[in-house]
Amino acid sequence: IWDAATQLGLHPFYIPMAINFTGKCNNTPCILCNTCDHYLCKIQAKMDLSVSVLPKAIKHGVIVLDNHRAVKINFIKNKAQSVDIINQATGQRHTIKCKYLIVAAGPIATPHLLLASGIESVSSATQHIGHNLMRHINGVVSGVVPYIANPDNTLAKRVAIADYYFGDSSGKSSPRGNWGIIQDIATPGKGVIKANAPFGLKNIAATFSQFLINQLVIAEDIPQYDNRVYCADTKDSFGMPNVAIYHRYHARDIAVRDTLYNVAKRILKQAGAKIFYYMPIVTFSHALGTCRMGNNRNLSAVNPECRLWDITNCYITDASVLPTGGSVNPSLTIAANALRVANIMLKR
Repeated sequence: IWDAATQLGLHPFYIPMAINFTGKCNNTPCILCNTCDHYLCKIQAKMDLSVSVLPKAIKHGVIVLDNHRAVKINFIKNKAQSVDIINQATGQRHTIKCKYLIVAAGPIATPHLLLASGIESVSSATQHIGHNLMRHINGVVSGVVPYIANPDNTLAKRVAIADYYFGDSSGKSSPRGNWGIIQDIATPGKGVIKANAPFGLKNIAATFSQFLINQLVIAEDIPQYDNRVYCADTKDSFGMPNVAIYHRYHARDIAVRDTLYNVAKRILKQAGAKIFYYMPIVTFSHALGTCRMGNNRNLSAVNPECRLWDITNCYITDASVLPTGGSVNPSLTIAANALRVANIMLKR
């Protein structure tokens, strides 16, 4: 892919990843296996929360309550006074008082909890909580090549092309504005492909999987106010309103993804691919934007410090606060912003 992109005049680069390649972080270094995208890391080389943060936090006195759910934030005047939680196994309920409250349940669960807690009675920015839900419009272009694509079965998710991140710089191709990024992605194992292939093609698809090269396109989608998370009229077994979601892609979102499909196909063709397959991704893996950050309380849910407008001690540090989505995996951006907010809180 690197050679093919370079031959087309593009500029591939190595993807920054939170993976322990060197072994300097007191864990086993990455062995470049090909399971990164689909499975947990058996040797803890992925520097995720459970590896890089929680063990140190617990060592310094943090208490982690597993299998518990926050069901309500109790607001009194302009403060979050406490949180009601429930043990999902036993049904036992507790109330935890708080000096500061950080909500980081993700762009679906965070606005759901706030709305279920009656945030509209204490914050003037309620009209933006739950709204502007974004989810990158992603898709995979696969090409069948006349050689085994990954003979050593090593980590494939390493190379990206961002030449069209801001669209076509020549102005010859539409749509105008930002497009997104293209990166390589591993082929799922034969068992996964066989399980998901259409009946009658399962064995053929599994056999051809070793001849596949895949390109993931991540296109930036437009924040739309009507795309939202809200509370349904029904309740779950714990007494919380069920979460409801409305989301539709804009026509421009689809046009951007399809344009990136064409670029990815050119790269694969240059790499020797003869047959191509397009697969839209329909998950919420990159959900963003339901408690957007901003300077104007009339246009945002939290201020630039990621604190809820009108609430003096409640912060949001997940992807909910991102006002636009960009077109890369947001994990490192989320982590960087959470560290920024943590520094702000430490100074108080």
